Amino acid sequence: MWCSVILAVTLCMAEMVTYLPISSPFIRFAGRYVDEAFGFAAGWNFFIFEAILVPFEMTACNVVIHFWSDAVPTGAVIAIVMVSVVFQSKHY
Repeated sequence: MWCSVILAVTLCMAEMVTYLPISSPFIRFAGRYVDEAFGFAAGWNFFIFEAILVPFEMTACNVVIHFWSDAVPTGAVIAIVMVSVVFQSKHY
């Protein structure tokens, strides 16, 4: 049931981006078609989501690695994830 909602949103976004190809369509379309304040809020919401995602990934990697073995220290896992995030962000 929920996947049908996600599919509808994805197809609608595809149609809108095909009609008006712009960068950052979620934020720009929210500001263009709803309200500028809604676009501003969507931008901050996306920023907060991305900022919270990095510590979540660090914690998830640490939990998965420590589930199988305690040989790798927690600091090393955090350092490896931080380096991989920085390395990945430089390629965008």
